[in-house]
Amino acid sequence: MAGLKIAGGDLLDEPVAAFLDYLISHQADFLRATTGNSNLVVFDFGGGTCDVAVFRFNPKGPSGGMEISPLSVSRYHRLGGGDIDTAIVHQVLIPQLVKQARLADTDLSYEDRKLHIEPALLSVAESLKIGLCMEISRLQGFGKYQSAAKTDVVKTQPGVYPCPCPGRDLKLESPHLTAAQFETVLEPFLDTELLYAKETEYQLTCSIFAPLQDAPERAGLRPSEVNLCLLVGGSSLIPQVKTAVAGYFRAAKVLTYEDRESNQVAVARGAAYHALALALFNRSLIQPVAPDSIAIRTTSGPLTIVPQGAQLPFPDPDKFGEHLSLAVPKTAIVGAVTLRVEIVAGAEARPIFIGQWEIQGPVKAGEPLRLRFHYDENQVLHLELTLRDQPDARPFACTIENPLTNVVNPHPIRQRIDETEEDLRTGKIPGHRVPEVLVSLADDYYELGQIDKSIFYLQRALQQKGRPDADILNQLGICYGEKGDWARQEKAYREAFAAEPHDPAPLFNLALSQFRRKQFSQAADTIQTALEHNGKGPYFVLAAQIYQKLNRHQDVSSALKEAFEHFDPVPTLDDWELNWYGKAALMAGDEGRIRQVGNEQMRRKRRQATRQSTTEDGDEGDLPEILPTLQKR
Repeated sequence: MAGLKIAGGDLLDEPVAAFLDYLISHQADFLRATTGNSNLVVFDFGGGTCDVAVFRFNPKGPSGGMEISPLSVSRYHRLGGGDIDTAIVHQVLIPQLVKQARLADTDLSYEDRKLHIEPALLSVAESLKIGLCMEISRLQGFGKYQSAAKTDVVKTQPGVYPCPCPGRDLKLESPHLTAAQFETVLEPFLDTELLYAKETEYQLTCSIFAPLQDAPERAGLRPSEVNLCLLVGGSSLIPQVKTAVAGYFRAAKVLTYEDRESNQVAVARGAAYHALALALFNRSLIQPVAPDSIAIRTTSGPLTIVPQGAQLPFPDPDKFGEHLSLAVPKTAIVGAVTLRVEIVAGAEARPIFIGQWEIQGPVKAGEPLRLRFHYDENQVLHLELTLRDQPDARPFACTIENPLTNVVNPHPIRQRIDETEEDLRTGKIPGHRVPEVLVSLADDYYELGQIDKSIFYLQRALQQKGRPDADILNQLGICYGEKGDWARQEKAYREAFAAEPHDPAPLFNLALSQFRRKQFSQAADTIQTALEHNGKGPYFVLAAQIYQKLNRHQDVSSALKEAFEHFDPVPTLDDWELNWYGKAALMAGDEGRIRQVGNEQMRRKRRQATRQSTTEDGDEGDLPEILPTLQKR
């Protein structure tokens, strides 16, 4: 987009660049550490990403020179030293600020914490982390860290650090970080069992062992088969990280840079060496290869496009490969045949791309297809499918970047959130739609369990509307309840009811909350008010539950009777109503109704399973077939 021309071989992965730098700047040390063929892991843990690459190194290849074969790369975009800094802010520094300012924990909103305090304290957290790591390294050098009291190993940042928030000026004085606190912060980053990312509205944690396990596994190596491990990136200097990585690759010699600066500029220097090699010799210092096979799925199984170990570009620098063995799976006189184009990698056929090609009719089953492909030295796979006998028909084409690199990106909901927030920031959302978009963001954050951020967007939606909105206020009440903020919960529910008195749903939610907190008398008053405005079956069931706790047995029977009279026929109830109907049947000991509810729930499960099966089998299209003359017999 910037007008830069990217030629073949111009691009390389960051850990590959770091390896090039170490190989050139520490050639003698590296060669001394190798004995014949060696498996090398490069662990590049920087400020924003964590990349792991696996190489096989042969100091005397077939041509007489060094042979370096990249086997796999795992790139984690959501794991870096910045995440550790953020964790320090929210787990260590904000509690210190709250204590110094004599605040309650609920006095700071999401906006206070995330949008004002966090930016003010991130640099403080980073300085404390670096200073403490240097002190830990010094103690380790004298063999005194393990026996030291971790609460006594401390780094203090003298001074006063303003944390201005709307309506108040907060200040943090002499923030400090102990080794005990730091090791607690690091626990999820060094976890060897729970390797998935865990996210709150304030911080993201993910174990470094997610990419450290993934990359060798996809290269077909066990940790004991790794001979060398190179650590690069500023965050690899954390003493606990170095110890954890060395403990994981017990058979490997751990390679490090001698100073902090060399460690942090290794990738840039390696990229410069790469550019120099391209300029002087018109080729890279490392011959890129396909670490795994790439295939297209067919009804008869995967058809290999790029074999494992193929040198890139494949098949040749300026030539596309072809497969003429595929065929259209269905006939369509009118309309179209939806062909599912699924590209997979490795013996386990893990999906790396799924697309659809609408082949317009008339087209018949068995009509031959032409597949053209090219995998260039920048690790970009180009694919094109056409009807072999109808060259003018609309083709299918796609480009897949780094198909064999495992790139871990955000959860799909997280990606949707990022896109929506960017659209809001850049003004792409029309003004009249902003409130509903803010509410949808709140819903997404609620689904991710990020309650404070959900509250933040609901409050913004109310502000945009400029008037009470019962639905938004009701959602606010639900969020406050998740936080245990009962006073704000009740206020939100009552405001919602005042905005739309004909719908007492917020009062039902309030009564349910009071019931769960064993405030039975208050719950009885609240549900009674709700019933006076609009009696529904579930409302009477909740009333019966409350009366039962108050030993008002006569009222229990009356409420259950009213409940059954207000429920519609069972097959027409939604899932929420059916659940409450089942509660009423159990309370009444009505075996007939209990069986009826059970049968209806089973019917719905079977219907849902049928829908999912139909979606999986039909909506994604059909795989291509292998031409009959080429099928194995």
